[in-house]
Amino acid sequence: MAFSYGFFNAKNLDRVYTAEHFTSYLSSIICDGIQDTYGECFSITPAGGFQLRIGSGKAWIQGHYFQNDNGYILDLSQYADSSLPRYVTVGISCDTQESVRSVQIEVLAGTPAVAPFIPSFSNNDTKTTLTLCQVRVNGGSSGITASNITDCREDEELCGYCRCILGKCKVTEMLIKMTQLKSDMEALKAREDAQDSKIAELEEKLKAFTSDVVAAGQCGEDVYYIRYADGHVLLQGSGATYDYSDESTPKSVFYNMPEIKSVVVQEGITKLGNALRQTDITEIVIPTKVSVIEDYLLSTCTKLKTVRAESSTGISKQK
Repeated sequence: MAFSYGFFNAKNLDRVYTAEHFTSYLSSIICDGIQDTYGECFSITPAGGFQLRIGSGKAWIQGHYFQNDNGYILDLSQYADSSLPRYVTVGISCDTQESVRSVQIEVLAGTPAVAPFIPSFSNNDTKTTLTLCQVRVNGGSSGITASNITDCREDEELCGYCRCILGKCKVTEMLIKMTQLKSDMEALKAREDAQDSKIAELEEKLKAFTSDVVAAGQCGEDVYYIRYADGHVLLQGSGATYDYSDESTPKSVFYNMPEIKSVVVQEGITKLGNALRQTDITEIVIPTKVSVIEDYLLSTCTKLKTVRAESSTGISKQK
């Protein structure tokens, strides 16, 4: 059994590494393919006559890189037959043979024929090729058009794009997902902060209810109230409060009570009837689940300064 490890600084040349050590390391974290965050990703376009333009780009093959900083013109005129069509395949080949040791653009030409075949690169232990495109060179024609070019860069069997360490997504896809995740986290944090703020605000309101209870009872089918000596009123339960009018008998339990100063409505209550008229309240806190507020809920409450009502579910008036 043989163990290997790396990389460490050398001391008196006791740690020596070769290019193979480094490319083996890179190939374990970078999949073969075109790096989709660099340049034009080797885009293939006609450049007039029998010329092709290969755009800028960067590719990785078995831990080795190939980079083109500018557009490159590839002339295929030598493959044009006077009468018969043929296919040529263009790729990026990495050859690790001792006599070669390079990565370069390679053209593989098929044979002119009435029904020409498409040549394909063969990979082996020392040579790996990413196929960029397949080009039909028509016999007796004046050049290559876009319709003669088959782009192979998206084909995972022939070329493909570099993917992350797990081989699940392209680099750009990973960056997009990371950006979206960051945005989602920021939105979640904002919602949490807003919720914390509202909880803290409600807690402050509830802390105000420190005086003695002076009255308690029912003000809806499933709604109950607690009135404190300091003028605070807490409504709790579910559903709707009772609705009252000037002619109602009996009157609202809060009717004509100037001693009421503030009202906090707890979650669960969905409708507020005309129950707080002719009081001296200065503030009322309404939760998100309240969807209906009657027109005269706060009629003649002339000292009212603040209504804290959140409308995430929509609040509507009902006459």
